[in-house]
Amino acid sequence: MILLFIRLYEQETNKKKCQLRITRQELSENSGLSVKTVNRSIKQMEEKDYITKKGYTIEISQQQYGQMKAYIAEKMAASENKEVKTISKT
Repeated sequence: MILLFIRLYEQETNKKKCQLRITRQELSENSGLSVKTVNRSIKQMEEKDYITKKGYTIEISQQQYGQMKAYIAEKMAASENKEVKTISKT
């Protein structure tokens, strides 16, 4: 979900804030996740302040976008470190 929201933010012309009026079904179709998983993900992302929900609109500020990018960069670095350790053991 985070990658989807990053992509949607980057497609917006106003880079300070992205306002999305998108249904959970549409998010499900765009992410490949079930609607239940989308619901859980949105709740978790809101709790971690990656997004803000206002009624039927999801808002992503420039700061929240930066937090999501940092999270993904951290996960990618951790994944690369695991691969390097696995390769060096063989």
